[in-house]
Amino acid sequence: MRKNLKLWIAQSESWHTFVDFRLPEKAIAKYPFLERTDDFYIALFGKLFDLLNDPKFEEKKDDLLAIGKGLEIYSLKSTRNKFRGVNYSENILYAASLYYLADYSASAWLLANLFSANQYGSDADKFISCFLSRNIQVDNAYVSQLRKYLHRGDITILDEMRETFSQRTKDALKDSPHEYTFYKLASCLIDRFYTNNIWIDLLGQNHYEPQVWKKYVEANLKRKPPVWDFFPSQKEAINRGILKENKSFSFQMPTSAGKTALCELIIYNEKRMNPDAKILFLAPFRALASELKSGFSKKIAQLGIKSKTIYGGNIVTQDEKKAIQKVDLLISTPEKFMAVESFIPDIYELFQVIICDEGHLLDNEQRGLNYEILLSKFRSPSVGEKKFIFLSAIIPNIEEINTWLGGDQTSLVKSEYRPTELNFAFLKQGNDKTYYLDVNPTKGRPENYQISKFLSKIDFQYINPATNRKKTYPFSSIKARAVASALKAVPSGTVALFAPQKGQGGVSGLAEEVIKQVDKLSLPNPANYSSSSVALLKEYCEKLFGKEYLLTRLIDYGAVFHHGDLPQDVHEAIEDSLRDGSVRLIICTNTLAEGVNLPIRTIVVHSAKRFDYESKRLVDMEIRDLKNITGRAGRAGKETKGFIIITNPTDFNTAKKVIKDEGGNNVTGFLYKIVHAVAKFVQDKRLTLSNDILDEQNERFKQLIDSIDISLISLMAEEIETEKLREHINTLVEQTFAFRQANVDEKKALRDIFNLRGDVLRPYVESKEYRTIKKSGASVRLYKSVLDSIDLEDELWRATNDPVSETWLQVIKDNVLALPQPKFSIEEFNKYNGTNLSSDDIIKIIKLWIKGHAYKDIADKSQIEVDTILKIFSSLIGFHLQSIISSIIRIADSKLLEKDKNLSETLSYWPQYLLYGLKNRLELDLVELGFTNRIGIMALSEAIKDEGFTYAELKKLRDYIKRNSDHLFERIGSSIPKISYEKLKETVDYLNRKNIH
Repeated sequence: MRKNLKLWIAQSESWHTFVDFRLPEKAIAKYPFLERTDDFYIALFGKLFDLLNDPKFEEKKDDLLAIGKGLEIYSLKSTRNKFRGVNYSENILYAASLYYLADYSASAWLLANLFSANQYGSDADKFISCFLSRNIQVDNAYVSQLRKYLHRGDITILDEMRETFSQRTKDALKDSPHEYTFYKLASCLIDRFYTNNIWIDLLGQNHYEPQVWKKYVEANLKRKPPVWDFFPSQKEAINRGILKENKSFSFQMPTSAGKTALCELIIYNEKRMNPDAKILFLAPFRALASELKSGFSKKIAQLGIKSKTIYGGNIVTQDEKKAIQKVDLLISTPEKFMAVESFIPDIYELFQVIICDEGHLLDNEQRGLNYEILLSKFRSPSVGEKKFIFLSAIIPNIEEINTWLGGDQTSLVKSEYRPTELNFAFLKQGNDKTYYLDVNPTKGRPENYQISKFLSKIDFQYINPATNRKKTYPFSSIKARAVASALKAVPSGTVALFAPQKGQGGVSGLAEEVIKQVDKLSLPNPANYSSSSVALLKEYCEKLFGKEYLLTRLIDYGAVFHHGDLPQDVHEAIEDSLRDGSVRLIICTNTLAEGVNLPIRTIVVHSAKRFDYESKRLVDMEIRDLKNITGRAGRAGKETKGFIIITNPTDFNTAKKVIKDEGGNNVTGFLYKIVHAVAKFVQDKRLTLSNDILDEQNERFKQLIDSIDISLISLMAEEIETEKLREHINTLVEQTFAFRQANVDEKKALRDIFNLRGDVLRPYVESKEYRTIKKSGASVRLYKSVLDSIDLEDELWRATNDPVSETWLQVIKDNVLALPQPKFSIEEFNKYNGTNLSSDDIIKIIKLWIKGHAYKDIADKSQIEVDTILKIFSSLIGFHLQSIISSIIRIADSKLLEKDKNLSETLSYWPQYLLYGLKNRLELDLVELGFTNRIGIMALSEAIKDEGFTYAELKKLRDYIKRNSDHLFERIGSSIPKISYEKLKETVDYLNRKNIH
């Protein structure tokens, strides 16, 4: 490509960015191409035909994309008013065609849909429009042929189309240059489609007849938009043999590169090859499991595959047990699956294929240990050979994990393909004290360009209403500039303003800054880009948190925030508001990167440093975590590109490593980190490793040892011969990823520590108490503490029939919360949050929660701020206490069964009452049926009770709701927020669907 044309294209992209951000005309630099727009267009058009006539044009994807980007500005609504004499609808076909030929089919679809196919007069341009916009319902001879091919998979149909377009191109060259243009384009498109479509890629594997894949293809053609080809990243996986090789595969693909769609194909193929196969899809986050349930499960159901999604808590319901045995696909969090083991002992043998999503979470402090232990158990020879599908966008050492799971070099698929472009920009101060964006800072000219005066003093000036004088809002802080940058980006599409922390130094401080700037300054107001349905989100948050809560107030400004302390149902409501365009600005931590797919165009990074509680200072985020966040910009099918703005100069070097894909730390797994920390402590203190030494350490250290004990117990089978215990432990240790990557000394330490803890377990194995410990999920230390401190003979364990019984809550206060583990958790919570939370406070909060009170009511009655209440639920009650109390109740249950006595039903379900904030069995049964919205569940429960309906089994309740849903909803009416009401209706829709349990 000529240097001048390349320069003009880069300038046009820079100018396009100016326009997208709606910066004032006077801030826009003088671009030479704007003085010679006709020459620029002619040059683009000439290069277009040079490329299309080049036999090797498909190898020049960068040039194809560059010309497409240059042409699109002549048709886009936001930019075309600068140009004259261009047929907008025809020109968009040129641009969209080039995007398609450059492998950006999702962007081609977006552009082609800007104009209706009915606007085109000739058969050729109408076909191109329909092909690129994936509209095969239009009355057109060529579209009719395409439709036949897509439904039949008969390659001779494409052969005829190619011959026809080739001949028409030759004929048009003599008679009509205008027709020639479109037939030439159509010919290139169909040539590309000939080797790059869903039928070719599927039938090329083992030379199947079309009938084998017809059901899968038809289901994809019914999608919106229809799916009739694969991304290059997906094609690479298919070409590597994912559909025919019975071995483990690992995929490293960027966000939005089609990992989930690839999993759908893998699942369908496994069921096609082996109708009896059962597949496990591990989703490490509840948010991801929930999203898979609402979207992925529906798609799988269309293929005749039965699925069940389980997450939340560590109690397994009867319905879940039955469904797991029946379904083809189980979607589960690792924690929930491990809880199932206690109730279905052979569960590891049931599944043949294990899909591991978000695999980098092996390193995660909260989830990594369970994830690794679970995969280690599936690797055990005793449960049969498994096929692992390991997925992650951001693991530098994925080769090691692939080998650990049984893969080889041929089954490792690493792709850098993204279906949308990603542009990074650094916010820098200029000589004139304005701030400019340095776009693509790691590239040379002309790809590297500047957007001058992105922020200037004028942006921060306002009139003081009291004095009617002009004032300047302070903008010396990174926070002020980050918020202003986010507001500036709002006109161009949905913006995520990212901060690693939740409090004043992070999300909360940024949210307050948004309110201040929108109130005072003339920067774009996100509320002006919001839809009326945002009022429903405000109604919902007001019900939960009150009118004065920061999130509730922020919604009035067309913005929301999202972090780990917010409840799951609020996360989902906020994510839905982004998907439907109700809000344009979200302030978030990395919870927004937990596997969920959201349409975000621009990400503004306030800081790439997180607070380290151990060192009491800010430290750089992991490269892979920042990469995961920034990879969320530019969602395929929603945007043609993503934009990332780094606002803090101290983060530029970290961001450069992300851009260049350099410097990321390897994933070692959390088990390795625990063992390494224990071994280092012993070495630094020059101690001889022994259980006595380990037991003498502080509570924090003991909890590390507890983690090792729980890992060991989880790995071990229920039936073990005592004399072979050490041999058994060594075999188990060797199945872990920690052992796989350890050096010789570390392997010895790993064996030594596990064998020492095996010695602690030995007497329990001999006495058969080990089964009780394993089933309870407790550590040995917690088990001993429970037996020593809690009277399991007390009649309350059998007689309690009220989840908020004063007697039972007193036991929790006096005995459970006094145990070392929960006591330490409370102390740590108070230390890190500056609170003075007591056992009485916790009991009061638990009681109000189970009784059905909203967070605002609990805060008021406890005289604790709403934010603190949310932290108490997300970390203390919902994580630590719920887990400990669940273990204690299971221990009590086992001890009662030894004496032929039964635990009260209320206490057996009590962990679920605590988890969901519900107060009776009917409400819990509604959860078991799939209802998730707490407000909706309580309202539906009341409506059912008011109708006088009773039932003896869950199926009766399910059938009753399906038959009487209209009447029940009429009863509920407007008594609950509309979001809760719609969630109830959505779940009833699920109950009526086949193949989704």
